Order: sequence, then structure tokens, then C-alpha cells
Amino acid sequence: MVGGRGVVLEPGSTTRQGRLFLSLDPRDPPGGGGEARVGLASAIDEAWLAEDFPHLWREAFVSVFDPDRDRVVTSKQTTFAGLVIREGIAGPQADPQGASRALAEYLRPRAEAFFREDKGASALISRVRFLARAMPDAGVPALDAEALGDSLAAACEGSTTLPQVRAKGLKNLLLGAFQWPARQALETHAPEALEVPSGNRIRLEYPEDGEGPPVLAVRLQELFGLTETPRVAGGRVPVRLHLLAPNYRPTQITDDLASFWANTYAEVRKELRARYPKHPWPDDPLTAPPKSVGGRGRHS
Repeated sequence: MVGGRGVVLEPGSTTRQGRLFLSLDPRDPPGGGGEARVGLASAIDEAWLAEDFPHLWREAFVSVFDPDRDRVVTSKQTTFAGLVIREGIAGPQADPQGASRALAEYLRPRAEAFFREDKGASALISRVRFLARAMPDAGVPALDAEALGDSLAAACEGSTTLPQVRAKGLKNLLLGAFQWPARQALETHAPEALEVPSGNRIRLEYPEDGEGPPVLAVRLQELFGLTETPRVAGGRVPVRLHLLAPNYRPTQITDDLASFWANTYAEVRKELRARYPKHPWPDDPLTAPPKSVGGRGRHS
């Protein structure tokens, strides 16, 4: 029935032919609930509906996103007063704008998760949110849920599948909303990577929620000669250093490198020199040349 409830003709009903009928006495079944029972009914010719009630008759393309098929499915529906009379698959090419809207409607409430699936886009969101919190005067746009949804909606133009949207490059899609001064501020005050004394550029890991400092995980020997903790956000925020042993495991975590060299390094040196005698462990790390090493943590 119009409204979605089902009906069942009583065995004694004389209406047996035709796909459509008008129920004259729908009754709830004993005990209530379930499908309505109809004894009196009148068969309906579909042509009557379109002719006599044109304001209730509608033919339109309907597009919905099918998560199981990972794409938009478009059908052509004929409805009367909201009741689907006929429906057939038409394909998204029959209504490309409607298909794109359906994809955008599906993705908008899932925008955060969709962008987070992409490593580059996720890292960019974290950097922007960090800078917006730590340096609000930097002028970077807020990549909140509404902004992410708007970006995806724009990307859905001409697309009907999730891979098509991903192929447009999610990181660059977000960067497209940045004016040049904002992009400069982001690169200057919340960079992807920092150059350490060894000459390597090492990626910074920003917190997803924008709270707290970014983390620089770097082997201890690469920082020889560096006296102060690197800072970002216009010098307002010291990075959190994960000082790595030769096995790439943190041996110390600090945001005060000067204090580490003065108070903790000697003990760390004693322990690590015994475990890794082939690596340099100078008495004075501030005058020793940094040692460049390859491997994990480098930015390319």
C-alpha cells in the first residue's frame, strides 16, 4: 500500500486479476500487526491512474549508493502517490547529475573516515588542525566535518564510484581549498618534515585530533650538535622528540633536548654503547659530528 504496509486479499475476494487493486475495507489481522486483510477490492488499470490522477503520477530516475557494489545504482521508477508501480535498472549514465548527488549524499556523513583512509590526506588534515589550534592567526581554513563534506561533494561531480573519487587525489583535493598565503603558512609553520643535523629530512607525525605536539622520531646520532628542541607553529610549540636507539626503538622521549644532553645523555650513552659498540657515542654530543643514517623515518 501507499505508505509501505503490505496487504493480503481474503480468500473470498472476487478480485483476482491484475497487478493493482484499490482496497475498500483494509482491516488489521487478529491480534494486530502484520499485513492488512482485504475482502472488498476493485481491480485497477494502470492507465486509469496516469489519466485521471496526473498530479499523483510520476516517472523519475532514482539514484542510490549501493555499499555492497561500491557504486551508485540508478533506476527508473514509476510511482503513484508514492507507491512504486514499476522500477527498472537504468544505469547512472541515464541521470549523471542525480548519480553524482547520490554519491555525495552517501559520502558527506562519512567524509572524515573516507579522507582518513588516504595516508596523504589524513596527514594533511592532522597538520591543518594542529596549526589551526596552535596558531589561529595563521589563516588556514578549518577542515571540519562540513568542509570535508563540501570537498567530497565537489569531487563527486562526474563520479559514480568510490575509486573514481579516490583517483582525483584526495590530498590535492583538500589543498585546492587553500589560498596561497594559507598554503605557505602551512608549509612554514606545520611542515611535513624537518631537516635534522645529519641532513636527513624526517617526517613529523601530527596528532589526528590536533591536540598535543607533533612527534619527530629520529636516531640519536642524527641530532649530535643540535642544542635546542626544534619548534613549529611560529616557534610556539616544541616538537616531541622520540630519540631512537640503533634498533629504531625510542630510548628517550623529550621536548627539552638541552636538558636531555645535560642530564640524561651520559646514562643513555653508557647503556647503549654496551649494546651497540659499533655506533658512535661521543662524550660531548654537542661538538660531535652528526651521523647520517638511512631507513625508517626519512621523508621522501
